[in-house]
Amino acid sequence: MTSNDNSCDPIFGTKPVLEALKSGANIDKILLKKGASVPVMQEIQDAAMDRGIPCQSVPEIKLNKITAKNHQGVIAFMSPVAILDLEPFLADLMERKPVPLLMVLDALTDVRNIGAILRSAECMGVDGVIIPEQGSGRIGAGTMKASAGAMAVIPIVRVRHIADALYFLQSSGFRMVGASEKGSTPLWEANLKGPLAVVMGSEERGLSKPALRICDELAHIPMQGQIDSLNVSVAAGLFLYERMRQQKMANDEA
Repeated sequence: MTSNDNSCDPIFGTKPVLEALKSGANIDKILLKKGASVPVMQEIQDAAMDRGIPCQSVPEIKLNKITAKNHQGVIAFMSPVAILDLEPFLADLMERKPVPLLMVLDALTDVRNIGAILRSAECMGVDGVIIPEQGSGRIGAGTMKASAGAMAVIPIVRVRHIADALYFLQSSGFRMVGASEKGSTPLWEANLKGPLAVVMGSEERGLSKPALRICDELAHIPMQGQIDSLNVSVAAGLFLYERMRQQKMANDEA
């Protein structure tokens, strides 16, 4: 279930939203009234598409629950940080870092989990976190709070399709390691050295089928207790610590 995070004041009304889009404001996503066909709605959708901002068609009753004011069928949620595009971000990163580390969040929906992962990622030296346009929790004030401010420091990249992003990373020299109970490799035996992207799945379904197929290796965290799985943010922290340990050993041996 997608977690709501309406703690950032939304912008509503066709003209204010369109002006925000054209000004380059940090917009996380836009809700549009289902069935609205006025020309300005199409203009908003086109402008959002040009900037890679997801638009969602929803019933008017959902918009009315967010604000009682005249929203004119459109509400935009702001992001407290800039959201980056993958290709220019990666080109710049690979010029600066010989052994980059990325995290890919494959449709995580709970903003508290996303925030906790961002905090661990910043502490463990992750260079950027990749999220999908659709099916991901909002990058809003709730996420900022859960990250203890790390969201303002670590780059966040939004992509249209996770599978396309993973293929692009592979072609750029990254090794893909997915966290999955279906993986046959214990975490400490997985190869986490070199340019790496750690892929974490959603809270309910785990890694998507495309991610399971594309990853170079699937690793699991062996359990000894009666509960057979960890919270995704805890699992992410373990994967990142193991990566840090392995890379330090590789650097010491070089």
